[in-house]
Amino acid sequence: MISTCKSFCKINLFLRITGKRDDGYHNIETVFIPLEDPFDEITLDFDSAPGIKIASDSSDLPLNEKNICWKAAESFAKFANISPAWKISIKKRIPVSAGLGGGSGNAAAVLKLLNEKYDAIGEKQLKDIAVKIGADVPYFLSPVPAKATGIGEKAKPVKMKAPLFLVLVNPKFPVSSKWAYENRISPEGKSLEIGKMVSALGSGNADEIAKNVYNELGFALFNKFPALKIIRDTLMEAGALGAEISGSGPTVFAIADSTEKACEIRKKVSSMLGDAVLCFSSTSAISDFLSC
Repeated sequence: MISTCKSFCKINLFLRITGKRDDGYHNIETVFIPLEDPFDEITLDFDSAPGIKIASDSSDLPLNEKNICWKAAESFAKFANISPAWKISIKKRIPVSAGLGGGSGNAAAVLKLLNEKYDAIGEKQLKDIAVKIGADVPYFLSPVPAKATGIGEKAKPVKMKAPLFLVLVNPKFPVSSKWAYENRISPEGKSLEIGKMVSALGSGNADEIAKNVYNELGFALFNKFPALKIIRDTLMEAGALGAEISGSGPTVFAIADSTEKACEIRKKVSSMLGDAVLCFSSTSAISDFLSC
C-alpha cells in the first residue's frame, strides 16, 4: 500500500520573542499563515522491508535517523507499539532551512499518513508526539491561519477575511534557526502588537496587514546578511505594501493588494534577483489545508 500527502509551508506575518525557556526553546507569539505553494510531497510505502527508510530528490536532506521524517516515523512506531516497515519518499520543493517550516510540515505529513493507516493515536496524543519532534510540527497537523504562543505549538485559528497576495524570495542559502534565536537583537523602542495584526487579518485590509508585519529575529538577520536587506528594499521599490523575513529566515515575503500587483512585483524583482524569486502565492481565506 502506498499513500501520498501534500506537505505545505507557512510564513510568519508576526513573530515576537517573549522569553527563553529552561529547555533551550524560546517562548514566542506569532501569526502563522499556511501557503498552498510551494509544497512538498510525502509518500509512504507501507509494504517496505522492516525498518524505516528515507528517499528524496533533494541532496540537502539526510537520509538517516537525522531526518525529521525519520524521527516522526520512529516516534509514532514507539508510541503505537508498531514495528515499522516503511519507506518515506520526500519530493522537495520547499527550500531547506528557509524559515518556511518545510521540514516541520514534512514530519506532520508523515504522522498524519501513519495515523490514517493505523488509526492508533488520538488527536491530543498525536500533538504530544509532534511537539517533541519540533516546535512547528503540531501546527502543521491542522495548518490554518492562526495565532500561536508557547514555542509555537499552542495555536488558535484566526479570522482571515480576504486572500493574501504574496511574493516570496529565497536567496538560496540556509540559516540555522538556532543561530537566529541565539543572536537575536532586542528591538529599540516599542515593538508592534500581535493584536493589531490579528485585527488587520480580520478586516481584510492589505495595507493594515502590511503595516503590522513584524519579525524580532529580523534585526540580527538583516545585520548578518546584507543581501536580505537588499531583497526587502528591492521588493518595496517594486511596489510591495510591506516586506519581512519569515521565521528564522532567510526567505523574505512581500505583500501586495491584488493578484495583478503581485505578478507585477514578481516580474520586476525576477529581472534583478533571478531564480531566487521562489513563487507567487495567493493564500485563500478559507482554503482547506486539513486533508492530504
